[in-house]
Amino acid sequence: MKRTNAVKLVVGKETHQKLKELAIATARCWNVVNWLRMQQFKAGEACGFQ
Repeated sequence: MKRTNAVKLVVGKETHQKLKELAIATARCWNVVNWLRMQQFKAGEACGFQ
């Protein structure tokens, strides 16, 4: 059984913009890492995680 806690952040416009930029940057990094891992997998290289 999974449990989830949901919270609502109440922030100002400036903080909201900074959080949005952080989320976008994090998503881009995650996508790059996944792409690199896919390339390693296709090349038959070990990913280092067992």
